[in-house]
Amino acid sequence: MSDSNLKPFVAGLAVCASVVLGVQLAIHGAVTSDGKGTTRILGVLYDFQTLVGGMLALGAAWWTIMTMEKTDRAAARRHDQQMSLTLRADRLAVERAIHPQLRSLRGVHAELIEFRRHMLARNTFQAQIEFIVWSDFAHAIFVDLKEAVERDQLVEGTKLFDGLLTYKLHWVRERACRAVQALAPIQAERMWGKRFAKFREAEQEIGNLYRDISALVEELPVVITMMEETGARYNVKVPHC
Repeated sequence: MSDSNLKPFVAGLAVCASVVLGVQLAIHGAVTSDGKGTTRILGVLYDFQTLVGGMLALGAAWWTIMTMEKTDRAAARRHDQQMSLTLRADRLAVERAIHPQLRSLRGVHAELIEFRRHMLARNTFQAQIEFIVWSDFAHAIFVDLKEAVERDQLVEGTKLFDGLLTYKLHWVRERACRAVQALAPIQAERMWGKRFAKFREAEQEIGNLYRDISALVEELPVVITMMEETGARYNVKVPHC
């Protein structure tokens, strides 16, 4: 018998037992004025002690069930409240990780596409490398990228990201850091001769940067899409511009 049917069953049984007991008391003339009523009541109670005991047992069982159900409902409410608070905290952490970093990454990606277009417009590899070295724009782009992926709220939010997205963000962070490290000394020199001398000291790092520019142009949209999907899983409204 289901819990929903148990309560009416117990209540009905108790009512029926009470009716039967009352009828028996009336038949035996339990309440009289000749002084023998008490004896007759005791006799009826003796005859129906099993019924009375059963009624009391059913009442106790019903009370126990009601108490347990009340306790279970309270525990379920506490569990739901705790889950709600946990999910709310996770949602806020993801929201802080995504905003405004997602917009920053989109902006950097657009700038990298434009920078690569101008870089590849040079006819030779040497001219393309020199464009990176002489352009102030490259350093500014990677400073923006490094700042975006190193923000505390994004680093904290990666604890809630899946493993692949966390790895890809780490990959982007590494390339942004080494690009800034390679370009900073060159950027500090304003004269071409001195700047080119600095480039010779970091020629391998600039070669890595040349490859990283194209890799980031291809990889950043993947990271952006994965961040959008993560926000959607946590019901975070993600801006698409």
